[in-house]
Amino acid sequence: NNVNIGVLEENADLLKGKKLGFGCVDSAVNAVDDKEEVRALVERGIAAVGKENMLLDPECGLRKVDIPIAMEKLKIISDLAKEFN
Repeated sequence: NNVNIGVLEENADLLKGKKLGFGCVDSAVNAVDDKEEVRALVERGIAAVGKENMLLDPECGLRKVDIPIAMEKLKIISDLAKEFN
């Protein structure tokens, strides 16, 4: 979310060269994320720490999300990982 990405951007110098799981889809909402909003978030993460240091993942576990929605969220992550690779 925008708060977390702000913290990441403010502390990016401390994270350079470190691998981090980058939570990019909202696991608290039982709805499919907007792919363009997720893309914009990922782009900000890449600008902050570099794509070579990011592992895209949900913000947290998806167990509270309906399975079809969870699958769509994971597809967004997969598609963007391929796009930015």
